[in-house]
Amino acid sequence: MGMLTLGLDLGISSVGWALLKEDYSGRELVAWGSRIFEAGVEGSDNEISTGKGVSRCAERRLKKALRTQYLRRRTRKKELIDLLIANGLLPENVDSEFFTEIDNRLLMLISKEERARLGHVLPYLYRKMALDRVLDKHELGRALYHLAQRRGYLSNRKQDLKDQETTGIVKSKINELKLAIEESGARTLGEYFSMVDPEEERIRTRYTERAMYQDEFRKICQTQRKHISEELEAKLFKAIFFQRKLKSCKGLVGKCRVYPERRRCSLATMEAQLFRIYDTVSNLRVVCKGQVRSLTDDERLKAVEVLNGFSDLCNKQGKVALSKLQKAIGLGKGEKFSLGDDEKEIYANELHNILYRAFGDKAALLDDQTKERFFNDLRSIEKNEVLHKRLTEYWQLSEEKAAEVSSIALPDKYSAFSLKALREMLPDLQNGVRLSDWLRLNNHTLIADKEFDLLPLFEKSGIELRNPIVHRVLIEMRRVVNSIVERYGKPDRIHVELARDLKATNEERQKIDARNKQREKERAAITRRIIEETGLEKISRNDILKVMLADECDFTCPYSGKRFSMSELLNGGLVHIEHIIPYSRSFDDSFANKTLCINKLNAQKSNNTPYEAFGNSADYPEMLERVRHFKGIYAERKLELFKLDKVEPSDFLERNLNDTRYASKLAMQYLAMLYGGVVDKAGKRRVFAIAGGCTALIRRAWGGNYLLGEGEKVRDDHRHHAVDAMTIALTTPALVQEVARMTPERRREFEKKTQHFIDSNFYQQAKAMLEDCAVSHHVVNKMRGALHKETIYSQDYSNGDSIRHERVELNALSAKDIKQIVDPAVKNIILDKLGVANDYEVTDAMLKIFGDKANYPQMLDRNGNAVNTIKKVRISRRVQTRTIGKGDGKREVANGANYILAIFAKLNAQGEEIGWEGEVITLMDAVQKKQRKEPLFEKNRPGMKFKFSLQKGDIVKITKDGEEQLCIIRGVSLPQFSCCPIKDARKQQDLKVAHCWYTPTTTAAFNWKMQKYNMNVFGELQIAHD
Repeated sequence: MGMLTLGLDLGISSVGWALLKEDYSGRELVAWGSRIFEAGVEGSDNEISTGKGVSRCAERRLKKALRTQYLRRRTRKKELIDLLIANGLLPENVDSEFFTEIDNRLLMLISKEERARLGHVLPYLYRKMALDRVLDKHELGRALYHLAQRRGYLSNRKQDLKDQETTGIVKSKINELKLAIEESGARTLGEYFSMVDPEEERIRTRYTERAMYQDEFRKICQTQRKHISEELEAKLFKAIFFQRKLKSCKGLVGKCRVYPERRRCSLATMEAQLFRIYDTVSNLRVVCKGQVRSLTDDERLKAVEVLNGFSDLCNKQGKVALSKLQKAIGLGKGEKFSLGDDEKEIYANELHNILYRAFGDKAALLDDQTKERFFNDLRSIEKNEVLHKRLTEYWQLSEEKAAEVSSIALPDKYSAFSLKALREMLPDLQNGVRLSDWLRLNNHTLIADKEFDLLPLFEKSGIELRNPIVHRVLIEMRRVVNSIVERYGKPDRIHVELARDLKATNEERQKIDARNKQREKERAAITRRIIEETGLEKISRNDILKVMLADECDFTCPYSGKRFSMSELLNGGLVHIEHIIPYSRSFDDSFANKTLCINKLNAQKSNNTPYEAFGNSADYPEMLERVRHFKGIYAERKLELFKLDKVEPSDFLERNLNDTRYASKLAMQYLAMLYGGVVDKAGKRRVFAIAGGCTALIRRAWGGNYLLGEGEKVRDDHRHHAVDAMTIALTTPALVQEVARMTPERRREFEKKTQHFIDSNFYQQAKAMLEDCAVSHHVVNKMRGALHKETIYSQDYSNGDSIRHERVELNALSAKDIKQIVDPAVKNIILDKLGVANDYEVTDAMLKIFGDKANYPQMLDRNGNAVNTIKKVRISRRVQTRTIGKGDGKREVANGANYILAIFAKLNAQGEEIGWEGEVITLMDAVQKKQRKEPLFEKNRPGMKFKFSLQKGDIVKITKDGEEQLCIIRGVSLPQFSCCPIKDARKQQDLKVAHCWYTPTTTAAFNWKMQKYNMNVFGELQIAHD
């Protein structure tokens, strides 16, 4: 019969597979192929590979959230206006013209010299005047309505603790504004903004605080008591500042592994904390001189006592150093825990740690009910000031202790089990029973331990997963594996590639250890230095990192050139650690990608590289000069990052490596459901994870690189995934261990000794089956995506020629756009700024100066004074639009993506086909027809015959230049649509250069005898007429 081995190569958007049969007569390649699909996130290949891909639902959720916010804001303002009208503070049927009129009334009272400045801040002047004297009722209504336009940032203790980095930036900006208000002598936010000249300093884009608006509202009401009673003040306060509570996320909590009908238990419960301690201690092993043993009963009890006790052995995160735990339980000389090299700490009881930090040694005397009341306060109280008051008055904590406890977040993760399951297992775990033994003794078999004929739906597998990329990979893997099992039966073994580095050599380990010890010495020296210079007692790792970065840049911000002191570095929010190449794009959190930046420029840089943010600025060369003077071993590398004008995608960025590694581990657990576990009931291992480094080496050894290329791996052919899968199927655990132990010299010898591992007959067999290697694509025909493009266009200004006006930011203009600027006066100002007389002289290179907003041109009055900065211009475009909405919501938009292309054959009198024509249905039309339960297109047409429909991802066969080719549809439109060879993995630009990107018309498709097919995982075709 022979042994069947299935090799699987999991990628972000591919599953390579190969089925290998081995018996006494040798190896046989049964079948192989590649499954190609869209990644589980949206974005181009470049965006996904650089970590900028987003969930397919993210944009829809964002737009929905914006619509909800807009609706709630509009409703809130409408309720406020109704309340103001009802109390005579605004006239009946108030509209925007009223606000303009009342503002102009105030403007007329201002001197001509002040009008240019104060004309932009008239509503703020009303708010200022409301502090000093009783206003006219309508003037007061104007001030209150303007106050309600924005409400500022509302701090939430729980959210702030979760997102401390973002919150820190916001709060530092708010503190800056508070300081500016105090220094100006202004009493309120509105009064301060009334003193600001918008032409010199923007009022918008500032971080404000809700308390600022609430304080100003109360002061205005106090002065305007003639018009606003206390009862009306309460109603107005509610109308302006009402805040909905955040929606509960309990429904997103995973299911219990023992009782799937119950939700998992929060780690912020004592039962979950005790379970983690008992489970961790039962799995601890002690190693000494190569011998591994379990903990003795005495050692186990001592370990539990340390981890569950109240002492200063825990750090602020609720962890105990392994070295301290080893000493506490009395391990002998040369004995240590057999955990990974990176694991230096172990979780203790986080809740007891919080109690100890709050009450000290008295925490051990608290009863369970008192503990629960204390933690209930921490869970339920959201406002910092309220919690602080509760801690000091009710719990009698000092101001310092209350502040410390308020800054500690309760554990926000979850156990793998429900509270019911934990309460059942804790008594036995406390007596030393291991979790796996308890599950078996109590007949609680996990779903993953059951044996299935086919892999169940992932949603019913019991495996919890929130990662859309990995989820997509496992769904497609299931489709491939189940197809193979149905046709060939269950494989005897399944090999999955695990993308991870091979183990380092002893020499490399020694180098790493020496490097770590040197860094620890440097950090200790910096700690002593901080204490000497600042007197700080509590020094975080972040403080040490800041000083290391400050030493590197000589306490000078590389972006602004501003110098700062040790005190400014560590106190307040003036200086931030920032990623040179944004973390969301590089996923590089190393020291080599970090520097310091003052908060103002950090916000301005946002999610850009230094070149993207400041490359067009006159200050950019000075930035580079400052980086050239960096000290340390990373100075040269950081200069390269500052100069980097383009972030190139990498096939193996850390983000993708992590996803692949994670997918491989989950895939092992998922695949094991075919056998009742990774090791089946007979004790035979069925599923193996293979290291990626080994497959690369073995692929070279058996000749896999020569199937598609000349000795190097080729990635522009989808079949390379199948070649990788074949290599994975060939790789055995013994071979993995042998390769991992090899020295570099032996590996070079091994690469040359191909015949030692794989015979030439197998290579020739694989080469002969290369053309039969199945490349199947997943077809997505769901109606999802944007129904229309986001730009809202003006009315048609050309009497039918579809000329529309569109507002465009200056830094987004192209040379062609200059000719289309609607306002000739604005165009001339821009041309003067560029130093040219005519629009045809403008080049794209000239327009780069608008990358720096300081270069935006200004409009001048008759006296030559600047009155306005030109930020956007209206340009005319020829765009076909459609009308959506009704009444005031009526607007013009351009169509979004095309959904489907219907192909019809034109028939002559004899019923013979004489040509084809097509009809495109847009996504919006398709959705509307589906809602009306209408067919997408009418198939029965006189003189025509429906052939088939085409969507992105469909498979077609064409006869081009006398040769049949299988192609995949890449886009549908008219008069041309696009397709390319099904096995070609190159990008569109490369395909066009190679003349493999086909854009036939319906006439060309007719001449090419195009036919649509359905294809299964094995590449088998079936004619499609849908």
